[in-house]
Amino acid sequence: GELDGHLMLFVDDTLRVNLDDVNFRVDPALEIHGAQYSTFFGGSSAEWAPLKDEYAQFRNFEFAEYSDSLDPIIVDATRCDREVNGCHEAAECVIENGSDICKCIDGWIGDGTTCSEEPSCDNLECHEFGHCSVRNGVPLCFCNEGYAGDGFACGNGETRKQFMLVNEISCDTDPTYTAISEAFNLPVNPGSTGRDNLGKLDPCPAETSSPIRQKYPQGVAGGSGGSYFYWELPAANEVYRESLSFKYEVMFEEGFEFVKGGKLPGLFGGKTGCSGGADAAEAGCFSTRLMWRTGGAGELYLYAPYNQAEDFCDRENYHCNFDYGHSVDRGAWTFVPAQWYKLEQRLMLNTAGNLDGKIKILVNDELVLSLEDVNFREGKENRKILIIYKYKIKFKHHLSILTKVDTIKIYGAHYSTFFGGSSSTWAPLKDEYAQFRNFEFSEYLPSEFKARKDLPTHAKKMKFVWNSFREILAFALKNAAMIKKANTKAFKMMRISRIFRIFATPLVFTLFYIYYKEATYDRNIKEYSLDPLPDSITVDTHGFAESFGINPGPPKAVKKKDDGFARVQGKNVDHGMMDLSEVNVNVKAKMELEDKPALKVGLSENVDYADGFTFPTTEELGLNWSPEIKEQMSGFLHQGMNRKRQKKHGQEIPKKRYPDLIITGAKKCGTTALKIFMNYHPVFQDKPGERHFFNRKEHWNQGYEWYLSEMPLTYNDEVCYEKTPDYFDRPFVPERMKDLPNADSVKFIHVLCDPVRRSFSHFLHMFTVQGHTDARVKEGFEFLSNNFGELSKEEAFAETIELAFKNLLGGKELSDVSDDEIRESVRDYFTKWDLKPGDPNRVFPLRIPDAILTGSLYSVHISTFLHYFTQDQMLYLDATELIENPGKSLRRVAQFMGVPATIDENNFYFDEEKGYYCMTPPVESGRASFCLGSEKGRSKDKVLPDELKNRIRRFYKPFLEDLTNKYSGDNYDHWDW
Repeated sequence: GELDGHLMLFVDDTLRVNLDDVNFRVDPALEIHGAQYSTFFGGSSAEWAPLKDEYAQFRNFEFAEYSDSLDPIIVDATRCDREVNGCHEAAECVIENGSDICKCIDGWIGDGTTCSEEPSCDNLECHEFGHCSVRNGVPLCFCNEGYAGDGFACGNGETRKQFMLVNEISCDTDPTYTAISEAFNLPVNPGSTGRDNLGKLDPCPAETSSPIRQKYPQGVAGGSGGSYFYWELPAANEVYRESLSFKYEVMFEEGFEFVKGGKLPGLFGGKTGCSGGADAAEAGCFSTRLMWRTGGAGELYLYAPYNQAEDFCDRENYHCNFDYGHSVDRGAWTFVPAQWYKLEQRLMLNTAGNLDGKIKILVNDELVLSLEDVNFREGKENRKILIIYKYKIKFKHHLSILTKVDTIKIYGAHYSTFFGGSSSTWAPLKDEYAQFRNFEFSEYLPSEFKARKDLPTHAKKMKFVWNSFREILAFALKNAAMIKKANTKAFKMMRISRIFRIFATPLVFTLFYIYYKEATYDRNIKEYSLDPLPDSITVDTHGFAESFGINPGPPKAVKKKDDGFARVQGKNVDHGMMDLSEVNVNVKAKMELEDKPALKVGLSENVDYADGFTFPTTEELGLNWSPEIKEQMSGFLHQGMNRKRQKKHGQEIPKKRYPDLIITGAKKCGTTALKIFMNYHPVFQDKPGERHFFNRKEHWNQGYEWYLSEMPLTYNDEVCYEKTPDYFDRPFVPERMKDLPNADSVKFIHVLCDPVRRSFSHFLHMFTVQGHTDARVKEGFEFLSNNFGELSKEEAFAETIELAFKNLLGGKELSDVSDDEIRESVRDYFTKWDLKPGDPNRVFPLRIPDAILTGSLYSVHISTFLHYFTQDQMLYLDATELIENPGKSLRRVAQFMGVPATIDENNFYFDEEKGYYCMTPPVESGRASFCLGSEKGRSKDKVLPDELKNRIRRFYKPFLEDLTNKYSGDNYDHWDW
């Protein structure tokens, strides 16, 4: 019952551990019984296992009497030397339990060898009902007992944290929807849809109450396959309607099958009915329900106005649908049947018209999603300007029914749960059940929250527009000569009559200026102010606009006499558009290699070097590194192959550096096989997986230091490389790569394969990974929903390709267009990638169905790379050679990088059973012969109709000609799959 147990650990008679506050026993009768001889490598997973048979020796086991009198004597601390022990300048050297140790002085923290000032609450101002406490080295604010908030803002003594709470429903009241109405204090019974699906546990687990047992009937999707009702806050709680926390618990019962997905309750505001395809801005509402998806993947399901952050739809795992709600951060958490999950939404509305709304999703009290730039409601004036800018056709219709949505508040929660979507492909395969309990509204007061008042009126905004127009007009007249040059470039793209250009310039750019720059509104004087005008005008592609530091969006492409077109730089998103203007480069000189016979053996002749193969020990390396370096490198040297590398390099310390080589793609052309083979070459060093630094926002935002940290440790004579096939067809990637510190020397391998086969393989990959049941439509393939269950994969591919043709050719029939018209259509297509989210003309070249075709536009993507890098930095590797003679391809890679061809044709044998080459690694690798997994080569045994393959080849013909005649110099007539 006391924390006074004593434990001391000595190593070679030196005290290393000394504890005197241990609780060993609760029962006073418990005594020491003896010793447990227990020794093994572990944890339990394979990564803990030894790389070879290891041995240790044990001896001189002894039990001896122990008492306090045996404690070590602490000697005079004056003999402790700070410098010898490496103590920090803010530490003192002391002797404790016979050992010299460094201890940080008062006010400093650390291990003594490094010390930093102890975090203090002195400079943190918490709420008057809050206090500061240092947690894990960080000073934080917390609300006092009985108060709610984040420590910077805490509810007063009259405010309860929970002001509406429903734990469970009555077992005594029937039917169930009546019990729910009473529990939730609903003004009317729940909606008629889904009443029969609301139930209770039978028998009730408690004497008087039960969770809601929700039924989802077999074969029914949409609202009728579940239940809904609105739980509104009472009027007395109006103070909470700018921000609110909503919690509940849910459990999907044992054996629950998630199918394609379904809805879960969430908050709503403005009015009811923000679902089923409602226009949130027009209706003046929003909702933040949740969803489950295939496999139990969780997400936020958002109905909100169209106008969101520029990159909103481009974020990882965001799937925008401007008609039926956005899927936000799909897979942020995962549901597992038969487990209770506590779900919480914390929401704070935005300033009407601004992108500053906040929502956080917590699952079991762990933050899984956080957004701070959401538009839940728009100001009336902002809505009008938005319609003028983006929805000209609908302007008159919307103008007559605009809702003044800047008055929207949080109204409460929408209990809405069903399987769907609406089509039968979403329906459950059997009756499914989930349980709900512990519904709660509570206050949510983030530190940034301030009362919103004194918002500008419509008249004030229009007055500002007029004053801004006069100011810019005066500026325009003052700079008339420069404007004449500038607006000629800018407005030719907009096809505005020359007579009106000088007068239209100030008006149009006033609107652009206000829309993009969000001119400042001073709450003290309640007036707008225009940011300072520029001192001069710069004449460039965008003309007058860029003089004001704004970007009016991508203009229509300017056609030139050559095959290129003007560069479009979309600065309002996190990347630029692809630069497809003509690249003046010499065709790549062909790399000549001598032919060597490939090794051909049967399966019984595979070589296995693993038995008896050993690596040097760390002691055998004889390293004279400092203790700090040895500690840093201990994990590296734990692997036998790394110790072998170290033995070759003596005392050299391996370091991280930016890659010497990047394998960019193309996807489904054998880049994984190439990496596997290269990893057995002693010079090429990479880490498992793919880095995705240049193409994924969450990695790119961490900067080049993160990228460097992801590189392997390499020696000076080795090649550091990485492989990420998604780099190849992302047009913004080469522009980002140009800022690499070694951009002038880094090299690239583009693995290219038959574009028809690549497209089909890409389709099969996406088709396979998007779902598991062929009877239902897979994610991303909804356009096949009419007859999905009847289609073979080859038929589904044909329909996908035809839709992609239509999108990339602008609706033209493939048989009616020339090679140049195909090139021009594709260029026009890519100019629409950077349009604002929600624009009906926006295209998605990285999504199904278009991605099936765009990924094989090799010449288009190579051209983008060559705007920033040279031909000497490129290797165009034919995947056909990689399949038919991998040893020769490996020699080609080695020659390209200027390293010995350690791996060649003699390291590969033809497996007659599998029908392709397998690898026998070099002896020094210690690895047995192997073949790639059966999942590789999905298209290998598939057959497509010749008519379809010929149509696809017709589309790719001009781009393959460009690949040969402008870039690679290779002939690809053998691509005839």
